[in-house]
Amino acid sequence: MASRPRGRERLPAGLRVRHLSLVSGARKVRFDEVDGVRSVVLDWPPEADLPAMTAALPDLRRLVLRQVPPGTSVPTLPGIRTTVCPARRPTTG
Repeated sequence: MASRPRGRERLPAGLRVRHLSLVSGARKVRFDEVDGVRSVVLDWPPEADLPAMTAALPDLRRLVLRQVPPGTSVPTLPGIRTTVCPARRPTTG
């Protein structure tokens, strides 16, 4: 499921998806009540609530964080393989 839910604070409880991708427009959307999620792609750096949100997802095995600025602290999440994709540097021309 790829989502950019406008005006929603959380994805519906009980929604079953295997793979979830949230882009920057969904940055404040909570997804900790979604069932069956095995992988999550977030199009922003980790935020303080990431460990709590991922802890609520017992099936989660893979997390991809995109657009992460250099030097950003990424928490270790037990049992979850985390991939960090650095933010692109602006090009000058």
